[in-house]
Amino acid sequence: MPNDTWWAAIAEERLALADALESTDPSAWAAPSRCVGWTVRDVVAHLVYLAEGTRLSILLGGALIDPRPSRSVDKAARRLAASQSPEQLISRLRAAAHGRFVVPGLPPQVALGEVLVHRADIARAAGLPNRPADDRTKAVLEAERRLWFAFGVSRRIRDVRFAPTDADWTVGPPGGPVASGRGEDLLLVATGRDPLPT
Repeated sequence: MPNDTWWAAIAEERLALADALESTDPSAWAAPSRCVGWTVRDVVAHLVYLAEGTRLSILLGGALIDPRPSRSVDKAARRLAASQSPEQLISRLRAAAHGRFVVPGLPPQVALGEVLVHRADIARAAGLPNRPADDRTKAVLEAERRLWFAFGVSRRIRDVRFAPTDADWTVGPPGGPVASGRGEDLLLVATGRDPLPT
């Protein structure tokens, strides 16, 4: 698909998440997510930070916060979470839905993965409805297998076959160990929240 089509999909997913978060119980925003050490509020702030970001603001501006890129994004997101109400974060995510930041050299499917994986990170704690596996889920899993080194997961992910129980497709070699479950659960396996099958 052309990049513009991917970015349109990313905007749709951000808007859908913003809509879903409108009905989240206020107490859930302080609940822990599947991102270790991050609350629901931190995760949403992280998505807002990336959606609003540009190469200048994130890569150069982030260096002023912390010279280590992963730490600077984490710190910036936490600062944003601490300074904004849930309503403000939802509004800003909606307003920045069409943002196009992605780490230079990586495809837009990685930015799509940010939205879908972090939605899965907060789904249970925030009481979000299940998001069934679809072609976007498949594209993210394919990108995460191919670009495993960019996500800090084991290269063994390339040997795993992902078989969602809520879709009729698979990703990965037919002879490898099988990761089976809902599409959202497989996104968490692919990003190291849950262990890879052996």
